[in-house]
Amino acid sequence: MPIAHIMASGMTGIRAAGDLVARMEFSKNMRIGEAKEYVAKKLGVDKMDLVDEHVMRELREELDIGV
Repeated sequence: MPIAHIMASGMTGIRAAGDLVARMEFSKNMRIGEAKEYVAKKLGVDKMDLVDEHVMRELREELDIGV
């Protein structure tokens, strides 16, 4: 299994924002804290909302990303 998939799955994957954070870690060579801040800022949510499945589900449906 590719390491990117393992990392994204470990951060609740597509149910929350783990896949988006992992993508930033690998593509932009960011540390996890930087990646979380970057993704939260881009999505317009608080950093703590990134791990909330309900918030992220609604946001993903609204933005039509990975639903």
